[in-house]
Amino acid sequence: MKKLTILAAVFTLLLCAVPLMAADYIIGAKGGYFVWKPFLRDIPGNEFSTLESGTGALAGPILGIAFTGDITLSVSGLFGEQTAQWSVGNSYVAEDDDYQSLTCYMQEQRYDIDTALSYQLIQGLRVFLGYKYQYLEVDYIKTRRTAENATMMGLEEDKMVFEIPLHGVAIGGSYAAPISDLYFFSVSLSGIFMRGKFKVTEYEMEYNTGTSTAITGTPESGNQTWDLQQIGFNFEPAIGIRTSGPIISLGVRYQYLRSQFYKQEATSNDGPSNNWMNDHLYGVFMSVMFVL
Repeated sequence: MKKLTILAAVFTLLLCAVPLMAADYIIGAKGGYFVWKPFLRDIPGNEFSTLESGTGALAGPILGIAFTGDITLSVSGLFGEQTAQWSVGNSYVAEDDDYQSLTCYMQEQRYDIDTALSYQLIQGLRVFLGYKYQYLEVDYIKTRRTAENATMMGLEEDKMVFEIPLHGVAIGGSYAAPISDLYFFSVSLSGIFMRGKFKVTEYEMEYNTGTSTAITGTPESGNQTWDLQQIGFNFEPAIGIRTSGPIISLGVRYQYLRSQFYKQEATSNDGPSNNWMNDHLYGVFMSVMFVL
């Protein structure tokens, strides 16, 4: 909630900084369902390699101001939660009646803000320069269960929290054209470059079952931080309708980012390698906007 309050304050400051001569104000919201295939899957030697994807709904505000017919400032956000659960591997030894399993769970909170100052070159065609901020907080829990002679013997649970704040620039263009008096289509494409941090905090808990239950380990065993950079693009085609009230559009968003721990030595044993990794976010969305 604290982060959302800060984001709301940022939107307010942007609006207050605009001259009073602005011709039109745009206010609205965007929401949709998205799939996230995190770059964590490409880090070797961890259970994320068997993760297919995380899914969930994201939504946020849209704000815009037209200084003139050609120059527009816009701010939009997507916030929400995405989750995934997967099994890394189960094993069973029939002659000993022993069983082991490892189950993983991921819960990601996403705060994604895009700002853009655009200029219309010709009718419908705009170029823009923007600032992008993205904050991800991922709770990752892995649970090991063991059984001997069909009797539960142990339960171990490890928790890690990944905090990934990133910010940078976006440069691109957009095009919109009418299909009929009511309908129109639009498409935007932007290149993205961001840098930030990747912080890992590890929590360890172990539960041993049997005649008694004991808890071992410490709530926080340590944390590490690495420098992270991402470069890629965002692509958004949409179809819309202009009504006497709101402007409604339905579209697809695909964001692809190449990620790298850019201050790591390729042969270093102090952290992850500097290999490039792939991060995907895609889904469908609907937006509703009003021109004031």
